Amino acid sequence: MHLPRSLRRAKGYDGHFLAQGIETPQLFHLIVRWQSLEDHTPGFEASEDQRMFMMGLQEYFSEEPRVYHIEGAAFATGEHDDPNSAVGMGMLAP
Repeated sequence: MHLPRSLRRAKGYDGHFLAQGIETPQLFHLIVRWQSLEDHTPGFEASEDQRMFMMGLQEYFSEEPRVYHIEGAAFATGEHDDPNSAVGMGMLAP
């Protein structure tokens, strides 16, 4: 998934991936890795970049996406394997 620069240039952005539901293939989870929770909220969420990012994805939503935060070893991947450094924002898009 190619994301707009408005997300990729955000302070603390550390990568992302998109996962499709198995039981519910119409649902997609956009997992964004942040260096800290504060980089996402209030940081990115309060920015003009966030508004532009959401406008770019709006056509894919059938309703308002649900945002939740996760952390832990299961989220740590690749070159950033410190399980304590990962804060992810998951956006469930119906």
